[in-house]
Order: sequence, then structure tokens, then C-alpha cells
Amino acid sequence: MGKIQRVLVPTDFSDDSGYALDVAVRIAEQKGAEVDLIYVVPSLQHFLRFLSSEMNTEYANTLYDQAQTRLEQLMEQINPENRGDLFVKLDKKPGISVLDQIKAGSYDLVVIGSKGSDKTKLGRGSTAQHIIRGSHVPVLAVDRELSSETVNHILVTTDGSELSFTALSPAVVMAELWNADITLLYIHELRGGLIENIYTPPEGIQKEKVYEKLMSKLESFISEHKTGGIHLKRGEKMYHDTILIKNNSDHSSTDLITDVITGFSSHYEIEQYAEKHSDLVVMGTHGYSGFAHVMLGSVTEKVIQQMKKPVLTVRPFESDFLLSKGGIDEAEGETSSIPPWHWL
Repeated sequence: MGKIQRVLVPTDFSDDSGYALDVAVRIAEQKGAEVDLIYVVPSLQHFLRFLSSEMNTEYANTLYDQAQTRLEQLMEQINPENRGDLFVKLDKKPGISVLDQIKAGSYDLVVIGSKGSDKTKLGRGSTAQHIIRGSHVPVLAVDRELSSETVNHILVTTDGSELSFTALSPAVVMAELWNADITLLYIHELRGGLIENIYTPPEGIQKEKVYEKLMSKLESFISEHKTGGIHLKRGEKMYHDTILIKNNSDHSSTDLITDVITGFSSHYEIEQYAEKHSDLVVMGTHGYSGFAHVMLGSVTEKVIQQMKKPVLTVRPFESDFLLSKGGIDEAEGETSSIPPWHWL
């Protein structure tokens, strides 16, 4: 379990990208992975067009050489056995160049700073959002140091669909790394939601029924997809269970706490809950509908824009969108053969 072999760190030499590199190095050291670095030199075509062709080339070469030197200095901070490759690109849209590199390389994880040097007031900068939207591998966006001292509680959001459950295994890997527990959060929207066949009294939903149905669906998902040596052990106390982890001959476990809450807006409730109860949020990029799977799901899109916590986003395989069953109210039917994320 946890076959993270190659990690990509896009950098613009900002504070947040420094945190991203530190986190990537910690993961690489524990998993025996290599870390690649990429820097995209901003294209100044609107300025360089006023220079002669010779001056244009000379200036671009100077920027390239400076970036190469700075990347080499960063790479020297990494243990030799974890050092990968350096990439310097010239592009007016850094996000596109990074996505091209992700597609070209056999990466298992991308670690990026939540914000660049522009210091947007949103939770994620424009380049980070662009990469999260387009990446086919998990993206961890950070704005602080992550360690066993700072990451104690990991939040996984679900709507009860198989697409949302794909985030669990990466969360377990993170929990192993940081020795953290996991909270599985389900939100019933008062204006609708996915449990309309369960009576909703004025004082709230029947949480026990929702919890039992979530656990049943999660057990089926883990059993059907053989999710990286993970097993669910039901606890004696409701809402408190255990994830058992088998990694070759090693065995470990992580506490799994389930919380079911009501609210008018899922993304708002996730943001508020995460601020109070988590140190890292792990989300599938899509949920119940799987609608417009080329882009992010609407809830994930809003959360990554606004939330200030580190976020790991996990995109399901393309086949998942065709094979997945729906949310917690979906009728039982044929099982699918969705594969787990390949580094789990």
C-alpha cells in the first residue's frame, strides 16, 4: 500500500511553494519516492515584442538560466536518493505547462503551494486551481507545514456515492504518514439532498439510518474494489469505527469517525466544519452526479476556492464515471469494477 514513487512539485519560489516542497520531501523520504521540480518562466510577450529578436532571445535565456540555478539550489536540499529531475518551461500560462508535465511524466502525486506570489484572498490561487481542475493524479495544495505534530485530524467528505469514496484510500495513506485519524463527513442539504426516501423530521434527519447505510455502502465499496489492503472494522460504539491497513507483512490501523450533519449548502458546511475539526481535507473531485466530469464537481470547486485548509483532491478514473453507482439513496444494483487509485 502507498506506492508513491514519483512526486511533482511546481514552484514559483513563493512561501507556499516552499511549504509544498517540504511536504513533498517528507512524503518522498517515507515512501522512497523521487521528487521532480518544475518552474515556469512567465512569458513576457507583451513586453518582449518591443525588443529586438536578439535582445528577446538573450533576455529569455537569462531568465531560464536564473530559474535553472534556483531549482538546482532547491534540489540540493533533498536527500540524493529522493532527487528527481528539474524542468524549466517558458509559458504565459504556468498552469498549462504544469499540466503538460503531469501528463508527460508518470507521477503519483502533485504537491503545490495553495497560493503563489500574487497572494490572492481566495483559498487557492488561480494557477493552483487550474492544476487541480486539470490534473488526472491527486493534487495536494498546502499553505503551511504538514507533520505528525500539525496533522492530527483528516476530513474526508462523501455524499455516499462511489465517486466520493475514491478519496478514502488516499486519506488513509495521509493518515499513515502523519499518524492522524479520519472523519467521514456526510451533509444532508435541507433543500433536497440524497436521502429523500428517509423521513426528515423538523429537528433533523435520522442520523443512525444514514450512518448505517453509509457504512454498508463503504463496506461494499472496499470489498468490491480491494482498495489497497484496507478493511473496515465496525466499532462497538456508533459512529466510531476502525480502518485496518495491511501493507505486505505490516499491519496498522486508523480511527474512522463518521459525522452526519444538516445544512443549506454542502460547500459552506464543509468549509465551516473543516475550519473547526480538521487539519487536512481530502475530497473526490466528483460526487453523486458525476456531471461534467471533464471539470470539477460544483461542491469541490467552491470548497477549493474558499477554504483555507490544506486540500488533497482525488480525481476518479475515467471509467469510474461510467461504472459508478449513485449516492446514499441509490437502489442496490449490479456492482462495478472500479479500480482503486493506482498508488494505493
